[in-house]
Amino acid sequence: MIPTEDELADEFEKLALTALGVETGNRDRHDAASDRLRVDFVYDSATPDPFALEVTSIQWEDMRAQQSNLERLSDDLRDAAEREDAGFWHLDVTGRRWTANERDAVREWVIGRFEVADDPDEVVVPDDLRAIGVKNLRRGFGDLNAVSIFGMSPTVSVSGFSRALLSVCVSNASKMLEARPRVTHLFVFVAFLMGSRDVGSTLVPPLIDETEGIDLVWIVHQGEHPADERPMVWWARPGDSEWHTIPHRA
Repeated sequence: MIPTEDELADEFEKLALTALGVETGNRDRHDAASDRLRVDFVYDSATPDPFALEVTSIQWEDMRAQQSNLERLSDDLRDAAEREDAGFWHLDVTGRRWTANERDAVREWVIGRFEVADDPDEVVVPDDLRAIGVKNLRRGFGDLNAVSIFGMSPTVSVSGFSRALLSVCVSNASKMLEARPRVTHLFVFVAFLMGSRDVGSTLVPPLIDETEGIDLVWIVHQGEHPADERPMVWWARPGDSEWHTIPHRA
């Protein structure tokens, strides 16, 4: 069962005091209400500094849908590359989850580049595609007709959720940027269990333009049952080399 936003905020307040010594003060819900910020909660009486909090979750369905999108795009582009005898290409993207329309727009643009005989080795990405996470498209080497799709940050192992986490960060960063100059916290509840508890299997999100609005990212995992000894809570600043860990407080 996924906790409510208020339950997750309760959990965050305990953890912030433990890890950072933050006295949270009063919690004020915003959540895109009239004349309010889009972030979920604001703590303007917190010490030492006011902060804003966005709570969200990653579920197994999100992971499965995201992977399905990329697999379908990869299959479509391979078929097109073989049909056009286009050679080998690299497509670099962020971990952002696309809608079907966004995925189709990326596919049509890449296929269109196959048909331009004098394309440079690396092509300019249109602004609308760059906005949804397409970083670049460039020619590779060899005789293979295919398109290799790379995320902006590699996944250490199949048990982690680096791509899904980066997607969540990118999706929420703009609303958190609006909450500045407050310190901004993204609190992520991970609601699936397939190896996701190994802190070494998931990368800290990179500090890139798309994550600029986030000061700290927190990860808390779903417990299997009330008596379950939950794993450590993770937290980091985008761009850190590794996660900090603290005990979970039920």
